[in-house]
Amino acid sequence: MQYLKDFPQIHDIALHLDNDTAGRLAAKAIQAILPSAYAVSDEPPKHGKDCNDYLKIVLGLRQPNYLAR
Repeated sequence: MQYLKDFPQIHDIALHLDNDTAGRLAAKAIQAILPSAYAVSDEPPKHGKDCNDYLKIVLGLRQPNYLAR
């Protein structure tokens, strides 16, 4: 909240939290507490647990979990 106070020109917030239960719950909580003045988008990774996992999958350094089984 302090960051948003310090930078009032920010109006759009993209959440890139983990694609697990804790990350999904945190995204919902953040969206609930932010004032409606902000456009908040929840953008979890399309594959993998987090953005790093997704990057590894895209670069071919790791298979997605559903293919690794």
